[in-house]
Amino acid sequence: MVPGVNNCTAVITRRLKDAIVVALSLLLTTFCSFKGFAGTPGPLTLAWDSSTDPSVVGYRLYEGIASLTYTNVLDVGSNLMASVSGLVPDETYYFAVTAYDATGLESPFSGEISYTIPSSSPPPPPLAPLTIVQNNLNQAVLSGTGAAGDVYDVCATLDFTIWLVIGSVTVDATGLFQFTDASSLAVPWRFYRLRQHTTQPAVVPNLLGPSN
Repeated sequence: MVPGVNNCTAVITRRLKDAIVVALSLLLTTFCSFKGFAGTPGPLTLAWDSSTDPSVVGYRLYEGIASLTYTNVLDVGSNLMASVSGLVPDETYYFAVTAYDATGLESPFSGEISYTIPSSSPPPPPLAPLTIVQNNLNQAVLSGTGAAGDVYDVCATLDFTIWLVIGSVTVDATGLFQFTDASSLAVPWRFYRLRQHTTQPAVVPNLLGPSN
């Protein structure tokens, strides 16, 4: 697996008459690697070192969706780089290179390298700023929009130093949420924010506003 956009090089020694050293690496210079990439993924570029065997005249790049099972082959001649397009988001691809001489004698596969194509799903819509009003009981009512089904902790503070979780809210199927702070009458003022409800929640920036 190739994490992030860092180049990953596998160096393998095989035999084609004499020893051949083939280094295969992924060059992710034209491929967006982050989750939530909008649109069609660009081509994946791979490169390898030239063989030290003077009889080598060309290389073949093998590709498949299962380890050591290659369904596509690209003869790139003497080039030391090739681009692969038409890749499917969320699919893992496996690659290997061989070298061949003028008679067609082909080396065994180089070491294998794999890469999972990032998802093309658009990121969820961000939360809108919180709207805070008072109901007929003078309680603070928070409302806003977000991704349907998302759950958020409602946090409150008096001094921006200590934040307390006073409840949680779930965005409904229409993308709306509403939370009534029944305890707001017990304090002279209160500020609010939301954070995503996870094991280690990260604070989700929102417009902060007093309850009065």
